[in-house]
Amino acid sequence: MRLNVTDDWCLAAADREGDREIGVGFAAADPTVLAAAQGQPLASRATETTQLAFGLLIQLLRRRKSLTLAQLATIARVDMEELLLIEKDVDYHPEPRTVHQLAQVFELRPKALMQLSGSAAPREEVSREAVKFAASSEPMAKLTREEALAVEQFVAALNRLADKDALTP
Repeated sequence: MRLNVTDDWCLAAADREGDREIGVGFAAADPTVLAAAQGQPLASRATETTQLAFGLLIQLLRRRKSLTLAQLATIARVDMEELLLIEKDVDYHPEPRTVHQLAQVFELRPKALMQLSGSAAPREEVSREAVKFAASSEPMAKLTREEALAVEQFVAALNRLADKDALTP
């Protein structure tokens, strides 16, 4: 099926929009995508945000230790392909065993890392810290002082929140 979009049709559509702000791109081109995103529960979006922060955290911690994916896979005893997916695919859900192995390698609390990875429902505080972390760091060849500080602060926040969870029945 071929759509015939004429200049007149475009002008009429622009008139219908008035002075409202409109978007372009995939979501704008496919109303079902936009509707699904708007109807998506906040908890689901929070999980996506924490998963993004999880992949970024693993990548930065790996780089901080100057490890390749292959080296980390060997040390953590997990598949290199899974590590690649963790670092690059926000929709990937790692195996709980992998998350525990990574927590051990990077000396993190497994419970906090499970929330971050999407294997457990993230607490609101974890989601908030994940957004701050992801927003303050972007991948580079070498960690900047700010990235290193962001990783350290985020790990401290995760550990503090995990300790808080351990005290709550």
